[in-house]
Amino acid sequence: MHLKIDNARYILTVDRERRIIQNGSIIIDNGRIIRLGKAAGLADARADRVIDGRHLVVTPGFLNGHMHISYAHAVRGIFPDNLASPLAHVFKLQMAMTEEEEYLTTLLGLVELVRNGTVCFLDPGSTKFPDACLQAYEDAGIRVVLGECVTDQPAPWALPRYPAAEAVARTTSFLTKWNGRLDGRIRAWAMPFCPVVASMTRRHSATTASGSRSMTRKTFLSSSINGLRVCRRPAVSTMSRVSPLAFA
Repeated sequence: MHLKIDNARYILTVDRERRIIQNGSIIIDNGRIIRLGKAAGLADARADRVIDGRHLVVTPGFLNGHMHISYAHAVRGIFPDNLASPLAHVFKLQMAMTEEEEYLTTLLGLVELVRNGTVCFLDPGSTKFPDACLQAYEDAGIRVVLGECVTDQPAPWALPRYPAAEAVARTTSFLTKWNGRLDGRIRAWAMPFCPVVASMTRRHSATTASGSRSMTRKTFLSSSINGLRVCRRPAVSTMSRVSPLAFA
């Protein structure tokens, strides 16, 4: 199917030259941009569907680098503004969610993302029932970076906790199962929660698990003052191997 966005007020290309095209048009074939330029130069280009872009600014899709997709919307407005940190209550709420509830709250989050131009997001390992959310990701056509948040140390919140060896095994299994699904629209990363509740052995092992697959790791650098102290230790600087993330 050919789609034409015609005579857009501005097109922000974000290409190497950082071109901004005024009064431009875009031709899209089966989801891929095949032509782009001044509207006058593409006036004869035909398409199955034409979007009038006269009052639009066209940009590449946005990426949300940190979003708890299944409960960020569900808890909006629940907690008072003067609450120092709602995390303990948020995690308790999520632990009580059913599979159907998480599926529905994920759909709610995806609707807001897509309506506002976000085409990819990173969930920092907070999805409780990832299988229940897979259909929502597929239907929305969105790209997702996800992982399983695991810890092997005591935490002040209701987080899943496993012995270090089991935590590493779960991470490896998650990467194998999820990375590359939906024709490459899903990327799986290793996601130990933070330095305070994921031991050095756990974090280094997660790096090995992700590095062996040319993947990336994500972790909260700190969730407390103590976390900041841990992050300042020299050993922590070697815990992450950052690999390029490319979506074909």
